[in-house]
Amino acid sequence: MLWLPANKLTDNKELPLSAYFRSTEVVTMRSAWNNKNAWFVGFKAGDNKAGHSHLDLGSFVLDALGKRWAVDLGKESYSLPNYFDDGINGVRWTYYRIRAEGHNTLVINPGNKPDQNPLAESKIVKFEASDNNAFAIADLTPAYAENAFSVYRGIALVKGQSVIIQDEIKTITPSDLYWFMHTPAQISIQPNSRSAILTIGKEQIEADIVYPAKAFFSVLPAAPLASSPQPNGINKNVDILKLSIYLNNVKEERIVVEFHPN
Repeated sequence: MLWLPANKLTDNKELPLSAYFRSTEVVTMRSAWNNKNAWFVGFKAGDNKAGHSHLDLGSFVLDALGKRWAVDLGKESYSLPNYFDDGINGVRWTYYRIRAEGHNTLVINPGNKPDQNPLAESKIVKFEASDNNAFAIADLTPAYAENAFSVYRGIALVKGQSVIIQDEIKTITPSDLYWFMHTPAQISIQPNSRSAILTIGKEQIEADIVYPAKAFFSVLPAAPLASSPQPNGINKNVDILKLSIYLNNVKEERIVVEFHPN
């Protein structure tokens, strides 16, 4: 998917800062159009059955201070074997950049199978925006219905200078839960393991785990988990890291992460 970055400058003051695109179930929020340092977040629900789709319901991208901090890795090579075999258990879903684990979203009980339902459709169920504040909530339950009674993700732009991501999950059985964000930034996990400083060049932002108290950040390579398919020939995702939260034995949980200037 393509996202218009925050530093795409325009003087058109009639353009809204935030918008909900109903045909694609995408929300974009920004603090300004004419400031290269503006905060921007793009957030998608959508349809995993759409042409060329990835298992990326709930994924987001994040810009601030003229940099993209949370990135979408894009497509894998079309030359990979059976790249467009997109049946319910198709080869397509074994490729890292196509899977949920290769996006900035959640993974529940990872394994060899597709990590979201390839037939799932997800809707933005609430959207509000005013001045430099905006938020949206997506019902991601269809993507994780095999493992969860309900999954909701909300993303908010607060006063044009911070972004909050909140997930609410109720699983069918006690489950393993991963929260992922891919970034080109250097990541420095702070001593409490609940804060991380992200650095690109001379710019920095901070990520904080607000909730739950038992959650901690770790840094993983942008590569398949040990339990995931390990196909040959996939992109090595050089210079990309993955900021991660892992929780086990999850039955009903809320995860809140805030990004703000350091």
